[in-house]
Amino acid sequence: MKIELFTMRYYHEIIDLWKRSGIEVSSSDTRDEIAKMLKRNPDLFLIGKENEKVIAVVMGAFDGRRGYVHHLAIDPDYQKKKYGKMMMDELIEKFHIKKVHKVIGKAQSGAPHEVLLVVDATMGQNAPNRPRQSQ
Repeated sequence: MKIELFTMRYYHEIIDLWKRSGIEVSSSDTRDEIAKMLKRNPDLFLIGKENEKVIAVVMGAFDGRRGYVHHLAIDPDYQKKKYGKMMMDELIEKFHIKKVHKVIGKAQSGAPHEVLLVVDATMGQNAPNRPRQSQ
């Protein structure tokens, strides 16, 4: 899987991917709202592609102090291949470059999985390499 920055040309693909992955698409996911998110966080909005097909997406956001993770989704046909971990590793690295002190992720109500993500300022050289994924 190749990870790259999201552009609006993939808008309909990520909406479809979110729906197929069990993520509720709401009024905050309109084309205009996604464009606002992209403008504010262009380097934190990532997609994963395989054979030019978008199979993964995650929206990262940064308010100057904290990082946020929104709508991480992997195409159901491509799950169980550690693509979610790859997407999060890339996003966490981008947060690290920005010197984000805390990352907050919120589990989506009704999603087919459970997520708990806590990353704080201990991301330095003496910290564990990456957040651990619960099973």
